[in-house]
Amino acid sequence: MAGFGYFPQSAFYPVQTTMQSYAPTYDFATALKIQSSNNSNQAFQDAPKLESLPKCDCGKEISGKLHGKILSPNFPLTYPTDTLCTWKITVPEGYAVSLDFKVVEIERDYDMLYIYDTTTGDHIGRLTGHQNGYQLNSTSNKVTIFFSSDQYRGGPGFKIIFKAINLHPVVCGGTFNGKTSGEIVSPNFPNNYPLGITCTWKIVVAEGSVVKLYFQTVETEKTYDTITITDSYTNEFIDNKKGYTVTSTGNRVTVLFTADENDSEQGFKLLFSTITPPTPPTTVIPPVVCGGKITGKDKGRIMSPLYPKSYPIDVACTWELTVSEGKLIRVYSTFMSTEAGSDIITFLDPLSGSYITSVSGDKSDFSTVSIDNTLTIVFLSDAEITGDGFILNFEAFTPPTEPPTTLEDVCGGEITGQSRGNIHSPRFPSEYPLDINCTWVITVPEGKYMRLAFPILRTEENHDLIVLKTDDYLDEVSGHEDGLVLLPESNKVTIFFTSDSERPDTGFNMTFEAVEIKQADCFGSTTLPNPMNNMKFTTLDQDNDLRSGANCAIRTNAGWWHTSCANPNGLYLRGENSLGNQGVTYGPLRGVFNSMKPTQMMVRRVRMAEWFEPLQLNATGPFLKKA
Repeated sequence: MAGFGYFPQSAFYPVQTTMQSYAPTYDFATALKIQSSNNSNQAFQDAPKLESLPKCDCGKEISGKLHGKILSPNFPLTYPTDTLCTWKITVPEGYAVSLDFKVVEIERDYDMLYIYDTTTGDHIGRLTGHQNGYQLNSTSNKVTIFFSSDQYRGGPGFKIIFKAINLHPVVCGGTFNGKTSGEIVSPNFPNNYPLGITCTWKIVVAEGSVVKLYFQTVETEKTYDTITITDSYTNEFIDNKKGYTVTSTGNRVTVLFTADENDSEQGFKLLFSTITPPTPPTTVIPPVVCGGKITGKDKGRIMSPLYPKSYPIDVACTWELTVSEGKLIRVYSTFMSTEAGSDIITFLDPLSGSYITSVSGDKSDFSTVSIDNTLTIVFLSDAEITGDGFILNFEAFTPPTEPPTTLEDVCGGEITGQSRGNIHSPRFPSEYPLDINCTWVITVPEGKYMRLAFPILRTEENHDLIVLKTDDYLDEVSGHEDGLVLLPESNKVTIFFTSDSERPDTGFNMTFEAVEIKQADCFGSTTLPNPMNNMKFTTLDQDNDLRSGANCAIRTNAGWWHTSCANPNGLYLRGENSLGNQGVTYGPLRGVFNSMKPTQMMVRRVRMAEWFEPLQLNATGPFLKKA
């Protein structure tokens, strides 16, 4: 759960404590040196005792977290010589610590990583040299990691991912397929459920039927232990609502129960049954016809329902586009005016189920590209304000398939002055070569930001890297992240692509486009909707916002001076995403599906002269009169 009063910061740089060299009066690093030996028992015998480790100025104590990461000083750049560092990790009781050494590149036999079980004092691991991918688990909930470098050579260092693993895991959840009724209870019900659990139940009934859920008993830790009911269109959050009833909109329902590591209660008992809705009478007003399947057309147009009139409220439209094998689909708008942040057009890849992007508001210059030869477009409007609608054009095109004769044809380059364009890895969509280094420098017109979209991104994770850099932005991506969208806030981006000597992959294609820079005063603006000035603070138990039928603090997982559930106090979600107002959002700027990078709150003293008339006198003495 997001904490109240949390102000997000950039997630593009790893959070580290200040790293300083510790120079003892003797060369402790040399004293720890273990000569090359195949005798692992000797290596363990030569390790220093936990209680004899020196005091270090480098490292950190990490307590209470269930997961995190540890980086060597300056990682991935060369760590300093003659340095001693100690990290102490403590996870909750009942858990052990799992360590995954993603990267270990240190000077062999001279620079050392020692791992201890803090509770027993036992030395459980030693690493030196190149040992990427090494893993080990502790037997208790406390681990100490000690790093020592000598006074000569450094290296790239190390990246360690740690997570807590439950020593007594609880098995819960399940699938109800084809049943017309049943019950779901929390683990140990009617006794208290265990701490730190996540349970998922799936209910699937016959096509054309829906699921009715009735909570006979609900007793959970308020706010922190949650039950979430999800079907195709809605999310319902159940919080100690005994007797609560909800009916799904489709034939599939997911019940998710999560409990934190603190208090627990009796839990819940949920009864479910199947309902077959009656066939609607033929005399009702026919629904708005929209959506459909479009197959075999290389170009065409999609318009909002009733266009050029305003589209209806509460409408759901789905278009499924299919073009010839080997082609992709480019979609661009020539007109768009929808309720920003509420009436949203979403683009999905039907083959993989991947989210590509979403858009709302006034975006007549919007464009996107499919991942393959199929594309699903979904338009949903809410029950409030409508808009003039949209026109979307689509066209099929064939991506480059022939590999270049030389890598220089596509490996890097400089692109200046274009408002949109694309680049791709060498030989895309065939596998890129090994041991390459490519650099692109892209500059769009001044006064614009750049939107980067990767319809296809497939590289060897943690080894073949795409690094994006501006003056105040750095991000690194790898692995399989089809549909990734990034928004570095600059008109100039440098992109580096490097591959190692093993395991090539398909690579990537990336489109870029210039977008308008938007900033706003979300408190006192007189031009943007729903300013927050003079609003009361909304919390989970104090609903002071203007949103009808919803508590914005519950909807966004964050307290704020909410009017209509904008969320400057949200989670940092790295640009475009599918989680809506959970991110750092303000609808009039980029909608609810694009998490902004910075927010700023400024406080100033109010001059008395702005609020009171000048000092006045009367028979009883001076007084201030409220203006």
